[in-house]
Amino acid sequence: MARKQEAEEKPVVAEDSATSEKLRQIDSELIRLLSERKKAIANIPEAGYQIGEEEALLSQIINLGKKYDLDAYFVNKIFKDIQDYFKRLHQDRLADYHRQATVADDQIVVAFQGIEGAYSHLVGQKFFASRLDRVVFKGLLTFRAILEAVEKGGADYAILPIENTTAGSINESYDLLAQTKLSIIGEEILPVDHCLMAIENVPLSRIRRIYSHPQALAQCSTFLSSLDHCTVESFVDTAMAIKKVKDDQDLSEAAIGSEEAAQLYGLTVVKRDIANTRENYTRFFIVAREPVKYDERIPCKTSLIIATKHVEGALVNCLNVLAKHHLNLTKLESRPRANVPWEYLFYVDFEGNLEQPNVKIGLEELTGEVSFMKVLGSYPAKTNGIRRQADTEIAARNTTPISDTEPPPERPKGKIAIPEKKPYRLAGRFTKAEDTRLKVKNVVIGGGTFVVMAGPCAVESDEQINLCARAVAENGGDILRGGVFKPRTSPYSFQGLGFEGLELMAHAGERYGLPIITEVLHPTDAEKIAKRADILQIGARNMQNFPLLREVGRLNKPILLKRGMMASIDELLAAAEYILSQGNQQVILCERGIRTFETATRNTLDLSAVPVLKYHSHLPVIVDPSHASGDWKWIIPLVEASLAVGADGVIVEIHPEPEKAMSDGEQSLNFKNFEVMMKRLQRLKNLLK
Repeated sequence: MARKQEAEEKPVVAEDSATSEKLRQIDSELIRLLSERKKAIANIPEAGYQIGEEEALLSQIINLGKKYDLDAYFVNKIFKDIQDYFKRLHQDRLADYHRQATVADDQIVVAFQGIEGAYSHLVGQKFFASRLDRVVFKGLLTFRAILEAVEKGGADYAILPIENTTAGSINESYDLLAQTKLSIIGEEILPVDHCLMAIENVPLSRIRRIYSHPQALAQCSTFLSSLDHCTVESFVDTAMAIKKVKDDQDLSEAAIGSEEAAQLYGLTVVKRDIANTRENYTRFFIVAREPVKYDERIPCKTSLIIATKHVEGALVNCLNVLAKHHLNLTKLESRPRANVPWEYLFYVDFEGNLEQPNVKIGLEELTGEVSFMKVLGSYPAKTNGIRRQADTEIAARNTTPISDTEPPPERPKGKIAIPEKKPYRLAGRFTKAEDTRLKVKNVVIGGGTFVVMAGPCAVESDEQINLCARAVAENGGDILRGGVFKPRTSPYSFQGLGFEGLELMAHAGERYGLPIITEVLHPTDAEKIAKRADILQIGARNMQNFPLLREVGRLNKPILLKRGMMASIDELLAAAEYILSQGNQQVILCERGIRTFETATRNTLDLSAVPVLKYHSHLPVIVDPSHASGDWKWIIPLVEASLAVGADGVIVEIHPEPEKAMSDGEQSLNFKNFEVMMKRLQRLKNLLK
């Protein structure tokens, strides 16, 4: 019996070996083809290669992947990474081309603060990836030391952290930039995933001392405050702190740093994701002795230091100059001016390349408005945060205004005069004439875009919400919707999974690169929900829940406000005013149907409200055809009508199996019908262009 079993197992081993060899051959061929791709791009003349050409091919690649039964989302993700790598190679070529010199055989010395494994070291490896075989990294103790090394010729470049999305700006870095003559030649955005690590996987209760860099400790303050009988000690660098724990071999010690550094020094990760916020990024500058001129085809940022004149409205005048020349401001930071008490320097970042004519003219004009100006450098802009991995056509749709073949009725120019007895001012065009545009991660809402929010009425399980998220991403949707707290008419109906459902939904959104929107019912839940959701929804039943409106008005999160079932347009705008008056100017209005005498549909969709709202208000307006119709059969034509009437988007319900849905299955599209809806929507957009 034993011999028979052994004989039966041998072919399986042989088969596994053959499979492994086949995979090895396939992987080797992939590497060879990537090398061929690199050679092909290298042979293209500088003037013959356009940065946007590869992005234009992405939709074709995704369609090809579908023919071979490959997941469109992940095909897109893989090829985005490939294109980003080769785009970086081409940017290096353009930079060297403009310098009219070749340094192909020269060694590159890059200075960074800390030792091997520090975050700055990881950034250097990422930024110089295309030239890594020529790079020598030089770790020094302080930020000042790395900049001095570049100034004195001991290094070619320095990696300088400038700001973090959790802990804020690194003031020492800004002050040093003002004092040196160095130029910024690049930036890099690094996702920072802080881990707690020790020599063994010890319980948290045994840890008595934790070491790390002050910035890392600040970014993990919430986690650290939860530990009892534990001392926190600042260290020069995260990697140095990790090395100390390794050298001490003390089970009561731990360090905070990257998982890569833990692997490098042989430590065990005790706990991951300990930062105060999940989306934790640090922005780094790459500085050099001389500026680099980048080709106009490369999207760039420019950084300045300015000192304004000591006159009324001086800063406003400076900002108006940038606006006049269409230079989009991305950062404005003030720091005390050295040796001049109560005067300040302003650090300014804007989108633009010094080689562009409007930038040159704008900076010339700006010199007349300031008492001091220093151009820190122009450099290729990098995306801040996790980019949404979606079809290029989808992204283009979200940024391209939809226009009809016939011009729309002309709106009176400028601000509309304040009508008497109107209960809203901030929501109206009395104080703001132009349309509000809200950016939620990489999705723009308002101002001519048309977004699709889709997902289940209620989050029911991890599998269900992930299936919905995948359907939204693959078919070109922009935002994942889902209810975790359900305001049901009957107390016996499904009430939602609460915060457990919110976590499931957040993870699904992160996995498929989608912002998420969910409803908040109670003022005490608003802040907690806002930590995970990208948009908070106020349902129709809560449109006039004034304590809730005031509470979300204090948050720095977009709010989608649904029209009440029996509310007038003026009442909807008055409700929005409650939110706006608390300081939150990020409000989206939603028409979701009102009650009438008609019984053929759940409610009556008031499409006339869209142009009326957009005439009187600058706020984005979207439409909810699911709750208006109450029947999936009417949703697709109502979505098309919403686009035609000028809405800024729609929010619809989808479900993998609507007949089994725990909430509102009858008004939910299945995935096939959602795909049909998106295709018809795209055809209509093409007709309206």
